[in-house]
Amino acid sequence: MSKFFFWVGVAMLVDAAIDLWGLNFWQRLVPSVNVRKIALSEALIGLLLLTAYFVSRL
Repeated sequence: MSKFFFWVGVAMLVDAAIDLWGLNFWQRLVPSVNVRKIALSEALIGLLLLTAYFVSRL
């Protein structure tokens, strides 16, 4: 289960980085959705999953 947390956390951080990198593009594509809020929330969840993974290994 801990490897699952690790890989899901990594995938969420990578996806959030891509969203933030292309923020202007995504915001023009879907103007009614706050892409920055979604990407930052996703990054926070990814960090929490990675933190849970590394804390469980102690």
